[in-house]
Amino acid sequence: MTTAADPLSKPLSLGIRGRLILWFVLGAVGAVFFGGIVVYISGLSTIQGTLGQTYCQIASRVVGQFESRVRTETAFIQGIATDVLTTEVAMEAFEIYDGRPAPWLQVRNDRLTKEWRDAAARVGGSSQLHPQLSHRLAILARLKEGLVGALFVVDLHGAIIAASNPPQDRVIGDLSWYRALTQKSDHFVYVDLDRQAGALTVAAPVWGGINIVGYVVGSYRFDQLVDVIDGVRFGNTGEAVLVDYAGVPLSGRGQPLLVQALAERPEAGITSQQNVADGNSPYWVTLSDDRGPFFWQRLVCIARTLAINGLRDRFQLPPWAVVVTQAPVESYAVLRNSLGFFALAGAVGVVIVGLGGAFIAWHITTPLQQLQEGVRRFARGVRDRAVEVSTSDEIGELAAEFNRMAARVSASESELRAFARAVEDAADAMVLMEPDGRIYYVNPSFETVTGYGTGAVHGESLSLLDAGAALDHTSRSRWNELRDAIGGELTWRGEVLARRANGDMFPIDVSISPIHGENGDVVALVAIFRDITLAREYQQSLESEVEARTREIAETQGLTAMGRMASMIAHDLRNALSTVKMNLQILFRRSSESDDGSRESCEMGLEQVRYMEEILRDMLSYARPDRLQSDWHDITPIIDETLAAFDHRIREHGISVTRDDAQALPKIYGDRVKVMAVLRNLVDNAIEAMSDGGTLNVSTHMVLSEDPTVQIVISDTGVGISEDTLADVFEPFFTTRTKGTGLGLAIVKRIVDQHGGDVSIESKEGAGTRVTFHLPTVSAE
Repeated sequence: MTTAADPLSKPLSLGIRGRLILWFVLGAVGAVFFGGIVVYISGLSTIQGTLGQTYCQIASRVVGQFESRVRTETAFIQGIATDVLTTEVAMEAFEIYDGRPAPWLQVRNDRLTKEWRDAAARVGGSSQLHPQLSHRLAILARLKEGLVGALFVVDLHGAIIAASNPPQDRVIGDLSWYRALTQKSDHFVYVDLDRQAGALTVAAPVWGGINIVGYVVGSYRFDQLVDVIDGVRFGNTGEAVLVDYAGVPLSGRGQPLLVQALAERPEAGITSQQNVADGNSPYWVTLSDDRGPFFWQRLVCIARTLAINGLRDRFQLPPWAVVVTQAPVESYAVLRNSLGFFALAGAVGVVIVGLGGAFIAWHITTPLQQLQEGVRRFARGVRDRAVEVSTSDEIGELAAEFNRMAARVSASESELRAFARAVEDAADAMVLMEPDGRIYYVNPSFETVTGYGTGAVHGESLSLLDAGAALDHTSRSRWNELRDAIGGELTWRGEVLARRANGDMFPIDVSISPIHGENGDVVALVAIFRDITLAREYQQSLESEVEARTREIAETQGLTAMGRMASMIAHDLRNALSTVKMNLQILFRRSSESDDGSRESCEMGLEQVRYMEEILRDMLSYARPDRLQSDWHDITPIIDETLAAFDHRIREHGISVTRDDAQALPKIYGDRVKVMAVLRNLVDNAIEAMSDGGTLNVSTHMVLSEDPTVQIVISDTGVGISEDTLADVFEPFFTTRTKGTGLGLAIVKRIVDQHGGDVSIESKEGAGTRVTFHLPTVSAE
């Protein structure tokens, strides 16, 4: 019988060292390979980004130069169109032929064409054109010799009025640019290329007042205008080309590769008219180049000629763009050289790593022995000493992983201890029971809540807390449900009435849940319960509060009904008082001044009528509050007007008025009449409180908050209000005066509340009263 040898005690063979060397070499080769890929990708991205920006800078500069040239020539044509002589000649033709029927104009054009050709056969035909304007156009064309092919003025019906040099025909044929011009009735500049003739056509309208009376047309040599683009060369292969929306070069000088790439790669984003037109900034894309490797992509930058495209877009002409590119072999030369040097350095590194691996293999037995000793200590149960990691290779990783495993075991034990501590420190009582309901664990909170210690409940059931015969029918049913849940190993939650160890009854909220093992069987039951005595008391308090509020609502509804009845009664009484007042006034006017008794009786009667009217007005105002008519108002003029209304009474009582108004107060948003009613009630109360004179102070201030308000304070030095009646002053019909309805301050509070403000009162008997209220400065809508 043979015994298997311990693999860690077996001496290492040369095979292991060979495999280690091979692993080092393969790792080095892989590192070089993937490093080369990283260098290629990062270098390619950097070069493409840098060159793309460079190409786009070139494209932007070239577009600017080309557009500057075209802009100069369009301004030149517009200058001719606005010239006085051009306008007069075009107006003359317009006035002659305007309103003529189309057949007549066709006959005229046919006659002009025939006469022009006959005259051209004899003397050159230019004598039929306007001599002065044609002479001026010829001079202007010679000033731009080599650039301008021809300048001519056309009327609205296609006849040439003047030209820098005699044209082939006197009447414009069915040319696309002429058809496009005749469709416009507003300001425009027409720019388009005749590829067959190699000429750029620029046209502008001639205005006679508010009407177009003709057109000035210039034919430019396109190769002279576009030489700022075709002349761009950088490196050996870099170039700039003006292309149309399909990617076809307009100047005919593009490389065949570029033309083919633009035509065959719509996904590159430059052959589609939409993609060329989208975006205001130059952008660069990449194209595959068939003459090089697939991973060397050609960089192409596209820049739109925005100004020219804006002119062309008015005639639904396709946009133009400038394309800047360079051959990939030249664009990526630096990256290609860098990759070559990297490959050479990588080969040298592989050799060095192979030699280093051979050296390391001879010394690898030391970490293996250290790992072997650590595993044996772990098997013996010694787990407080980590294995020393002396290398960073696979053996070192294995030792490190072993240490991490030991750390995870320690962490798991710590988590279990933390969970046990959480159960021990929980505020709720927690009970663990066997599946048959016998208690085998309770936490300290259980003793705090129930008074039963761990020893007293071990092996018992939760029936220990059952109050027995002291329970009513409902509580008894709950306890039966709890026992059924424990017996049936079910989840249950409810409230029961329990008994503490000292015999006191208290309500608890109980939650029972089964704990399942790995095979799904119930291995234990957990019960969590808390004392809800305080919650029950709070609930009863809330119910009492709801009942009180319900009674208040009922009383309020009764007051509302009484208010409606008071409103009806006050309305009828006011009509009767009006009749009494009118008769007293008549008697007062008829009584003679000598009859002092009659006049005095009338005055007393009128005074009582006015008093009753005030009472009725207060009752109606409180019983039928009007909706606010809010607007923006300055508070200071309202206060001034209110004080002016009480000026006679203020002087009569010997009261001095002081003001403390803040500067630059914002306007309030409220009902001016209602606000004045608040001020009248408060000022009237203050005057009544100072029958022997005193000081009335009115102050206003700005209160900064989330919604700024204006604070108005009215204070007096009168008799004041006693502390026991101060809390009731805003109640309706409450008054301490012998006369009055007690509705004044109630109306004040209602109006301020309607505005979204607040009102408060401070008073001390014998020291005066201070009323403060706030009004909004922003609309609540």
